[in-house]
Amino acid sequence: MRGALVFIGDELLSGEVSNLNAEVAIGELTGNGFEVGEVLAIPDQIEVIASHLRRIVEEYQFLICSGGLGPTDDDLTNQAVSKALGLPLEKNKEFSQAISSSPAFA
Repeated sequence: MRGALVFIGDELLSGEVSNLNAEVAIGELTGNGFEVGEVLAIPDQIEVIASHLRRIVEEYQFLICSGGLGPTDDDLTNQAVSKALGLPLEKNKEFSQAISSSPAFA
């Protein structure tokens, strides 16, 4: 199975943060028999994210996105995925409660 990895965040492109997630993900995927055909680092811009996601879902069998899902104003991944796939955003109450009660977010 061949896929792509997309890492979202202006901090990755500025060099402010190293993309260690890419190293770990590639190692785990290839070590488990998956082929990584493409690795992208892209900015926190809805149109850029949506454009890449539309292309990737047509070209590859799987897609893994990392980043852009935090609580800051520049985290636009949810909106970009919604736009790319033409699907509305829906809040899942159970999932929201599970995240809120997680010790990682306390």
